Amino acid sequence: MSRARITVVLLILFVFFGAIAAAEDFDISGALQPSFADIALLPSRLTYYNEHDDAATATYTCCKPSQHKQIMAAIRANEVFLDKYADTDFGDDTLMHYGRVTGVQGDFRAQVSAYSILLERYPHSHMADDAAWQLAKLHAKDKNHPRAIEALEFLVRKFPRSTWADDALMSLVNEYNEVDDPRATIDALVELTERHSTSDYGARALHLLATKYFQVESYDRAMEISEDLIDRYSMTDWADDAQMMIANSLRLKGELRAALDAYEYIVNQMYGSSQTNKAMREANNLRKRLQQRRERTGGQSYDTLAYDPGRDAKDLWERARHHENYREYADAIDLYREFIGEFPGHDSYDDAFFHIGECYRQMKILFEDINKAKGPDDLYRLSKRYQMATGARRMASSVDEVLAIKDASSAYAAIVNDFHGSPLRDDALYKIAEAYTPYEDPEAVTPDTAYTLQQLLIHFPGSNYEFEALVKVVRFYADSKNYEIAQRIYPEASRAMPDVFPAGLVNDKDTFLRLMRLYKRHTEFAWFEGYKKHIKYVMTPADLVQHAYYYQSALLMDQGQFARAGQLLQKLVGLGTGDLTAPALYLLARCHQQVGNTEQAAAVLQDLANSFPQSGLADDVKQIQQEMADGGLAAAQYAQQVAEVAGGDVGHLDCHVGENVVVFAPYTVAALMRQYNMPNIWDQAQHVLLDWTGVPKSEKVVIYVDPSRRQSAGNPIRVSAAGIKDPPDWMIGLVQLSENAVRQATDPWLTTQPALIDGVSQFAAASLQYELVTETRDAIGSASAVKLPQEAVIRSRERALKALEEYVRAGAQRQQHDLKSTVVAGMLYSILDAQGYSADQLIDREPYRAFFLNLKAISPRAHSMYAFGTALDRVFGGAARNQLTQWGIPVFTGYSRLAG
Repeated sequence: MSRARITVVLLILFVFFGAIAAAEDFDISGALQPSFADIALLPSRLTYYNEHDDAATATYTCCKPSQHKQIMAAIRANEVFLDKYADTDFGDDTLMHYGRVTGVQGDFRAQVSAYSILLERYPHSHMADDAAWQLAKLHAKDKNHPRAIEALEFLVRKFPRSTWADDALMSLVNEYNEVDDPRATIDALVELTERHSTSDYGARALHLLATKYFQVESYDRAMEISEDLIDRYSMTDWADDAQMMIANSLRLKGELRAALDAYEYIVNQMYGSSQTNKAMREANNLRKRLQQRRERTGGQSYDTLAYDPGRDAKDLWERARHHENYREYADAIDLYREFIGEFPGHDSYDDAFFHIGECYRQMKILFEDINKAKGPDDLYRLSKRYQMATGARRMASSVDEVLAIKDASSAYAAIVNDFHGSPLRDDALYKIAEAYTPYEDPEAVTPDTAYTLQQLLIHFPGSNYEFEALVKVVRFYADSKNYEIAQRIYPEASRAMPDVFPAGLVNDKDTFLRLMRLYKRHTEFAWFEGYKKHIKYVMTPADLVQHAYYYQSALLMDQGQFARAGQLLQKLVGLGTGDLTAPALYLLARCHQQVGNTEQAAAVLQDLANSFPQSGLADDVKQIQQEMADGGLAAAQYAQQVAEVAGGDVGHLDCHVGENVVVFAPYTVAALMRQYNMPNIWDQAQHVLLDWTGVPKSEKVVIYVDPSRRQSAGNPIRVSAAGIKDPPDWMIGLVQLSENAVRQATDPWLTTQPALIDGVSQFAAASLQYELVTETRDAIGSASAVKLPQEAVIRSRERALKALEEYVRAGAQRQQHDLKSTVVAGMLYSILDAQGYSADQLIDREPYRAFFLNLKAISPRAHSMYAFGTALDRVFGGAARNQLTQWGIPVFTGYSRLAG
């Protein structure tokens, strides 16, 4: 695409959105101050993710032109994000969303601007081909043929494996015709037929190509292409047209006897064709001319008035469709079978098989409904449908008896296996996959469904079902219970799509499942946006290649294979700027660092800091540069401590060494973890907890991000890698850090009652999260930016108070073991509410600072329940004592209250 032309649109959009704010410099020392707000103000994915989420949520509400208020709100939200964070990796998403909402509004200029800037700034986005296709359609609609051609040519050259590539070539044919460029038209047709053999346009393109040569009287070339069409696409709707092209070409060349044979081939072998009557007339004319030459022709002339097979076929077809429309499936099937027997060569010949499959499929659904019928009323209602569908006068004795007649899959399979060139082959394969899907759970992916959809991916790239097939195949592979079957069918996918499904991967179960689960996360989100929220893009195996390179590299790094990982990452970075470029540069720098190429590592890190200041990784650059200067000694001293928990050496994992915590993480989540400043958050959380509980700082807490999803407190702490997503689980790590601090502060007073320790830990973790989200909200000036973690805190608090309510209601019937940790957390919330601490903020941790101080004044031999109740009584006094008594918590009042 012309850079000059796109730049004009780009400048228009900049004026429209306003100037892009320059990234401010940062200071890593802010992360080490006792404030979550300082962490929030560092370059962080947290800020722009949440503002993008605001814009996306607004976009999702806009589906109808009548929703003017919602549309304007969505447009504004997207404009605000693009004004503030256009250089982030959510820029392409936002531009696609902007095109969506302005399209609902009918704003042609805004759509063109959005898609143009997306192509200019994100040419390697997995949405770029979708944007080019949308842009081309807009220009075509506007009859701006040069601009439409420009967008289509960009799509075809830049994304030859795009699901839109064949559509673009066919559209180019139309556009070249509009500007009267026959040479370019022919070139586009040739490229379409050579590169997209399974495309629905393949046969049509060959026929158009033959027609071009026929029109310039190049009859031999027209016949050659038509013969190729029949050979490659024998069951296409264009086969009879190709045969007519051959016959007409022979006639015009003067080869009358050969032409007569060609016309009679249509009459005899393609009897149901709409061309048959015309072929009869031409054959009659040729027979007369040959007889005038006194040449023997054989056969009789055709009565073209009495016989018109095309018309008869049309009548029978319409009768069959009538019965199907009225759900008289048995009658419809009989007529479709009659049609197949009598009218080979008709354009709907393959459709007849497809509709037979549809009739059987609908009958199967009916039989399953009958099988689930409850009571005589249901059976009576369904019996009417049954009689219409099957022509029967009684209910079948069993579903199996009826299904034994035939099944839909056999009709669809006939199309897939035998109807070469039919545009219905991928549709039929998809219907077979549907037949294997449980009727009661349409989202389920059975082994047969997965295998059938995998065949669709392999053999029909560009199909309308490609996106759904990819989502469901990946979903199947990501489920551990399917691993044994995956071992058998995965190699076929690997041979066909090695970039996405690397060879041999399935031999390592853990690695295979980790990669497939990462794929699943991306494909299902794209499916949600494309099909649930009507954002105009799709994801195919070609669009997944960048993610495949990235995550394969990360898995290799987790295994210590840094040289191989570096090669893949270099390949990914070489593709140009995309969503994963900044994380890929981070991993590439780590690869260089691990193999001792410190100069290359430093250069890559500097590139990362300069090119992606808003990536959330820029602040980590300074830390890693310092690590390299120290020779990595800080991380090495903690690796052995984690090895026992991890079950092996972790020296090759990503490592962050902070003031209070040390974090080891697999590279599959390391970059994202750092983009959200999670190590800095954990570091600050530990600082706050030590200060709150009064526990003196000793050794640093080591955190191991476990890919096996296990979690535990202690030192080292184990947190689940599954919680580090986009956005992350906000409570991850906070629960374990809180439990460590509370255990240390309450030992030995509460150790005999785990529910007490766990309850206080739950409260502490929720209070940390609340503090984190509120300080973040104030720092970045966006209340909605923290709505999801805020809602999580509210739900956690409500659950605890509800559990306490049920505990109190049980009264005398409750037992000691009914005191759960959630109930204890509810007690702490309730005391705050009673004392008025919830008036200003949802959770106030500070009043409980004195709780730990008061515990230390109680005899270590005191019972845990007495210690707990007495310490709370000393902090809050009589009001709390009444509540504690109601809850059955004993209080010893013989000690004087300490100042809080």
